[in-house]
Parts: sequence; C-alpha cells; structure tokens
Amino acid sequence: MSAANIRPIAEPREFTLEELFFSTTDLQGRITYGNPVFVRISGYSEDELLGSPHNIIRHPDMPRAVFKLLWDYIEDGRTIAAYVKNMAQDGRYYWVLAVAMPCDGGYLSVRLKPSSPLFTTVQDIYREALAVETAAAADASDRRAAMEAGGAKIIERLRQHGFASYDDFMREALSRELGARSETLGATIRRPTGIEHPTLHAIQRDCRQVGDLLEHLFASLGLFKRLNQELVEKSSGLYDMAETLHYESLNAKIAASKLEHGAAVLGAISRELSAASRDTESRISRFIELTHPIASLIGDVIFDVGAARLESEICTLFAFELAQHADSNNGELVRKSLQRLADETASRGRAVETRLRELMGAMDGLNTVASEIMAKVAEMKAVQFAGAKEALSRNDAAGFVTIFNAVGDRIARGKEDWGMLLETIAACRRCAADFVINAPVVRRLLDAVQRNASDSIADQLVAAR
Repeated sequence: MSAANIRPIAEPREFTLEELFFSTTDLQGRITYGNPVFVRISGYSEDELLGSPHNIIRHPDMPRAVFKLLWDYIEDGRTIAAYVKNMAQDGRYYWVLAVAMPCDGGYLSVRLKPSSPLFTTVQDIYREALAVETAAAADASDRRAAMEAGGAKIIERLRQHGFASYDDFMREALSRELGARSETLGATIRRPTGIEHPTLHAIQRDCRQVGDLLEHLFASLGLFKRLNQELVEKSSGLYDMAETLHYESLNAKIAASKLEHGAAVLGAISRELSAASRDTESRISRFIELTHPIASLIGDVIFDVGAARLESEICTLFAFELAQHADSNNGELVRKSLQRLADETASRGRAVETRLRELMGAMDGLNTVASEIMAKVAEMKAVQFAGAKEALSRNDAAGFVTIFNAVGDRIARGKEDWGMLLETIAACRRCAADFVINAPVVRRLLDAVQRNASDSIADQLVAAR
C-alpha cells in the first residue's frame, strides 16, 4: 500500500527508548533489510517492506526539504542525523532521530526514539518549514523551488536557535538525544546475551567491548564542548586585552613625553610595554587562527563518537536478532546487512581514533602558542611592576600610576583567563589520549567484528538451521 493512500491518524505508534531501528536501502531507495523493531513499528510485514521504496513510511507532515538534506549528504558520501516523522501502515505516526550513511550498494540507517528538549523545538521548526513549502508549491509548480524555500526556513530557524549550520545542529542533536536516552535508561539498556552461535556470540561480545570504551569517551564529551565554548569566549577577551594594553602603553608614552625632567626611564618602560603588547597581540591572533580547525575537529569528534556508539549498540542487538532468526527466508539479505553494519561500525570506530589523534596534534600546537603568550603576559607583568614602581617614586607622575595600575589589573584578568583555558585544553587532551591508548584494542575488536561478519558466516548460519 502506498503512503499516499493511507489516512494519517493523530495517534502515536508506541515504542520504547531502548528499541533501535536498523535498515538498509539500495541506491534506488528501496528497502533491502529492516530489523524486527522497524518491521513491527511500521505495521508492514517484512515481505511488504522489502523491495518497497523507503518513502512507503513517509508522513505528509514532513517537510520535503529534510529528505533533500538527507539525500544531499548521502550522495556526497557523508553521514547525516535528522529528525523524521514516519507513518505506519495504520496511519499512526512515530518520530525517530535517524542517522543515515552511505554503505556498499546503498545506505544504512540507525534510528532511535527522540526524548531531548531539542525535539520539541524541531517539531515547531518543521511545522513552519512545511507551511513555507505548501505556500511556495501553491504559487509555483516547481517542487524543487518549494523544497529550497522550506530548507531555507529550516536553516534560518536553526540559526535563530544558535546553530551556525546544519552540521552544528545535527552534531548537537545526536549528542543530546544519546545523552537523554542514557540518562533515562541508565544501566537498564537491554544487552541480550545467551547467543549459542559462536560467530554471532563473538560479534556481540566484541561490539559490546567497543561500546563500553565509546561510552566512557561519550561521557567526557562535555569537556570538548566546554573547550569549544571557551575558545570562542576567552580568545575574544584575550585579544581585547592585548589591544587594551597596547592602548595603555601609548598613553604612557605620550605622558612620558610631557614630563619635563628625568622621564627617560618611564619612556623606556612605556616603549618596552608597547613592544610586548604588540608581540602578544600577534601571538593571540595566531592562537585564534589555530582555534578554527579545532572547533571543526571537535564537532566531528562529538558526532563520530555518538554515531559509533549507536552503531556498536545496534550491531550488538543485530547479532542477537540474527541468532534468533537464523532460519529466516531472507537469510542472504540479513547477512549482507550485518556485513554492511559491521563494516560501517568498524569504519566509524577507526574514524574516531583518527579524529582524536588530529585533535591531540592541534591541541599541542595550540598549547605551544598559549604557553608563549603566557610567557609574554608574565613579561608584561614585570614591565608593569617596574613602571608602577618608577611612577610612585616621582611627584609628577600620578597619571602613570593610574595607567600602570590599569595595566596590572588587565594583565591579572588575562592571566586568569589563560590559566582556565590551558586547564581545559589539558583535560581534553588527557581524555583523547585515554581513548587513543586503547586504540590498538579497539582496532583489534573492530577487525574481528568485520572478519566474523564476512561472507564466511553464511555457511555457519545455513548449518545452524
């Protein structure tokens, strides 16, 4: 039955937070596999789903612009996370956060039930985007133009909520949804055991171990988010500090030139302070330049860790489901889907390691420049102290005392800001290093998952029937 022939019902199709959907689709958008959760919630039989276009579950409340985004990312070889409202065969709806990615022969999608406050915001944005699309479609027959109008509205509203791009939004969405899910479920997340099939048991065991390592890293992602925020806030403030010090040093030079007698020492101190402030300003500019790629890397790390964690969990469940249905009539499709999922899980896990190594290198470069700036700040503090001491020894240098006291206060605030930033950088680097230290173990586990999910599993499954 086509979705166009189903009457939507304003009633949800219930499923639990711990349940995860998994499906694969070919290059033409036809469903090649759907796990039991997907089959049950969709309301269709497995035979009805297989070979059908994925839009068989499309809900008319969904802006077409979201699907355009999905296909644009996938066709570009990228992974995307998007909230999607689907329609079951009986007309009821169900919302998911879908993480879709290209794979061999098509794409695969892992989906979970949204539960974070961000979900409510997205529903409002989608309603506005759909209204824009509907109005645009009424004015013109060009469906693409209507989708572009809806897409522009989505991006506009996301920016109003503080997201600079869709990439920024989807990274935060995945992180928040996984965090909300973990907070609600805690240790009750279902981890089925008791698989007798040796190969599937090994897949489940190895994916669980990878998931545990990723869970530890995921729990520390707040540090990386804090670093991103501090890089923006502190860098701007520190640049202002350098400009302020340069301005005050010019004031000191001008004041020194107006003194009639014995101003050589104060003039020299003012020039030294001016030179140090210009040098510091240059280094801070370099520091800010280095923060831009780090912000992007942190965003990638946050997204990849979340996606890898989700994929390792669904791979664990998939192994259990496959063991329970080893005699499925669609065994070959199931095995291919397991292989695709295992390949993607392994690829994502390795990507996490690569990103973290890149981030560690970038943070080392940042730390080097930051240490140089701290040394310059200490140098300026010494110059400021000498200037204040000299000014206090003169009866005609009250203006200097005010200037050098202001310089001292600004240096103290800057030093405190730099100290906090360096502490956060160090904490993030330690967190990344902890995972990288375990990288050989993760690689070994992921290699084993891929190997066990390879075509050789077919003979064992057939024998198990």
